[in-house]
Amino acid sequence: LRDGLHTKDTSKNRALLGLLVLVPPLLVALTNPKIFLVALNYAGGFCTVILFGVLPALMAWRRKLCNRLFLAALILISFAILIATLVNELKEGAL
Repeated sequence: LRDGLHTKDTSKNRALLGLLVLVPPLLVALTNPKIFLVALNYAGGFCTVILFGVLPALMAWRRKLCNRLFLAALILISFAILIATLVNELKEGAL
């Protein structure tokens, strides 16, 4: 945050930046205590598919380690799971 705001490294600026970093998440957590669990639910649903489905297939595609038809199918199935998860979340009204 210090780099983005282009502030100098002084004790006053460090205290101000500390408040800027800590107070907004604290206010959000106090107003909606379950928001962290909701964020973990999304991370579990979406990031798992990306980390364990899409990225390994793309890395193998790049290195030409497997049949590209198989990898394309794996990527398409991963995106289908992502879309199904998104539709399910929208249907439940969680987003």
